[in-house]
Amino acid sequence: DADCGLFFGCGSGESRMCGMGEVYEVAKAREAGIPVAFVDYRLGEGSSGNPDEWFPIYPGTDGALASAIAYVIISEEKHDKAFLDKYVVGFDADTMPESAPANSSYMDYIMGTGYDKVEKTPAWAASITKVPAERIVKLAHEIAESDPCYICQGLGPQRHTNGDNAARAIMVLPQLVGQVGKPGTTSG
Repeated sequence: DADCGLFFGCGSGESRMCGMGEVYEVAKAREAGIPVAFVDYRLGEGSSGNPDEWFPIYPGTDGALASAIAYVIISEEKHDKAFLDKYVVGFDADTMPESAPANSSYMDYIMGTGYDKVEKTPAWAASITKVPAERIVKLAHEIAESDPCYICQGLGPQRHTNGDNAARAIMVLPQLVGQVGKPGTTSG
């Protein structure tokens, strides 16, 4: 039911020993002409075959890539503000608790008005991830324009220092575009 699939660090054939459901689903999606992309520092049989696009990322930088994708979606106003206002606490100043410090929302962090004053632009992420900025922008557009994009993370992104931050950054992407709880989406 998805228009595209994006898998972060998800070598299902190697890491999901209890079942090969995702490998089967990816194969069926590709047969149906649904584009599939993998973000992983390596490409192998564990990545469910040959994806339509492979983003060979520098290991451990998935969170930076997800943040840059979010920057494009937010800066181009492709985020689903109504969904975020209804279901998300902390996205922007409108959804922050009253007790929260000023400029401490997720949007502040991404747009460079937060504590670190760094805009999470595609150029910023390209220097960290080794994924070219233009490919980051293209990926952000595909996510924002798909209805929906199946976004899934495997065991790779969170199995290192600060990996929980990468996992959170990835799972914000479907929330940004209101692609949660719909056919063709995933819980992570």
